[in-house]
Amino acid sequence: MHPFFWCLLLGLLSHASASAGDQSVTFRLCANDCRQKFDCPVQPHDYKWTTNNCFKCRYECMWKTVDQFAGKPPQFFGKWPFAALWFEFGSYFYVFQEPASAVFSVMNFAAVYSMYSRIKRHISLRYRMRKVWLGYCIVGMIAWVASAFFHCMDFWLSEVLDYFAACALIMYAFFASISFTCKPLQRTSLGRILWLVIGGAVLFFYINHISALWVFFDYGYNMKCCVICSLITALIYLRWLLVEWLQGKWRRSTKLLLRVIVWSFGALAFDLLDFSPLLWTIDAHSLFHLATVPVPIWLLEFVLEEAEFEGNEAFKYVKQV
Repeated sequence: MHPFFWCLLLGLLSHASASAGDQSVTFRLCANDCRQKFDCPVQPHDYKWTTNNCFKCRYECMWKTVDQFAGKPPQFFGKWPFAALWFEFGSYFYVFQEPASAVFSVMNFAAVYSMYSRIKRHISLRYRMRKVWLGYCIVGMIAWVASAFFHCMDFWLSEVLDYFAACALIMYAFFASISFTCKPLQRTSLGRILWLVIGGAVLFFYINHISALWVFFDYGYNMKCCVICSLITALIYLRWLLVEWLQGKWRRSTKLLLRVIVWSFGALAFDLLDFSPLLWTIDAHSLFHLATVPVPIWLLEFVLEEAEFEGNEAFKYVKQV
């Protein structure tokens, strides 16, 4: 299983749905005042709600509503209330609606970028998986940029980009798992043709998938596709690990891959807890993003060691011949 799967998959689990906070009378009357004062849009996920006056006005409405709930704070549009940060430079307005999650997404981006740069420097151009892993890193970086953007500015387009990028990474991870575990795909003429067919089929399915979602975003359908694809990816890797163990080839790199899988599952605990933000900043989902930061580093070690292992295996074969 690839390291970014669970963090992105769980990001898909929550979407902009009605919650107790935004359905309360206090919030609805206050938000309506914002519309009258600043010409804010009727649609709650319009971009204009992330701009200066509309954002600040609805932000105040949110905290007024929180004060009305003396006990547990309510959620708004499927999310907990967060202490946002914003900066103004002349006519420009920049907001960070969920600062912790945004920062941790950037940290994940940095980890994936480090993986990308080290693969470029340290892995031979002749290694069969080099381009696949580099492509994986590129898609991963795009996904984390989309995640950071969404946590900074929550509106319809940032949400769609986050979903589409996460889905792209999940499907690319599926393609990468097949590419890695089926060596003949890159070593024979027929294998390379089949490899291209598989890659083309995955790309076609992805384009068709997001095209359908662009017309009508069916959250349930999208979730089913991502879950099925991710489970198949996990099974492919687990089967490969089992075969390596049965053949007596258990080594440090296989342990690293197993660590990635176990840690990724363990990180799930944070999102399953789902508590209101500590100091209105750090919630379970942000801690979940934080927990995934070291995973690309371990995956990089796995990739480097597997490249060396395959090189040594090829050298031994040549010597025997």
